Amino acid sequence: MVGHLLGLGDRHGENLLMDDAGGEQVHVDFDCLFDKGLSLSRPEVVPFRLTANVLDAMGLWGYEGPMRRSSESCMAVLRSNGSTLLGVLESFVYDPLVEWTRSKGGRKGSQLRSASEVSVLPTDEVPSTAVGGEVENLAGVTIVRHIKERLRGGYNVRPPHRDKHNVRSRRLAADDGRLSDGRSIGVQAQVHRLISEASSVENLAQMYVGWMPFL
Repeated sequence: MVGHLLGLGDRHGENLLMDDAGGEQVHVDFDCLFDKGLSLSRPEVVPFRLTANVLDAMGLWGYEGPMRRSSESCMAVLRSNGSTLLGVLESFVYDPLVEWTRSKGGRKGSQLRSASEVSVLPTDEVPSTAVGGEVENLAGVTIVRHIKERLRGGYNVRPPHRDKHNVRSRRLAADDGRLSDGRSIGVQAQVHRLISEASSVENLAQMYVGWMPFL
């Protein structure tokens, strides 16, 4: 749930480890963060890794047991403490990652604008700490907006059934700054939808072979 909220990708078998002492899952390699997986040549269309071997480790219940209950509890905590989380993440808007400031052929992630230039945006799209003269990063603003929408239960406008075989269309969708179609759903419905997406055979079939969706 946290990985989905932060747009964490690249969760192939070598980036998901297990502590052999306590059985806890340990994530490594956080380079593919903040929806970076959506801009890959083969966009990652699953919110997290929930392949056959992951489900096998959950035993007879699969994701219908402790996994679903803990996911709902975690998402409820994240949504109820969203303002605290956003207070930490908004710092990326004014202290952007080095990668966001590099020139990448005119991609939106490399564009900067002043706070005065973004004053025409809707209030919920501009961080509350914006002041005149500060430099604001477009990629940072977009990421914060996406996280806000996920915290409200917003559902992605990039559903797998739309243009699922058209990589270019999905990349364009990832670049237009939109994430939610305006609908907000409850915690249980949100978790159910994410689990359904993550375990969908159609979605897994579209993943890059190096992600090893067949495991």
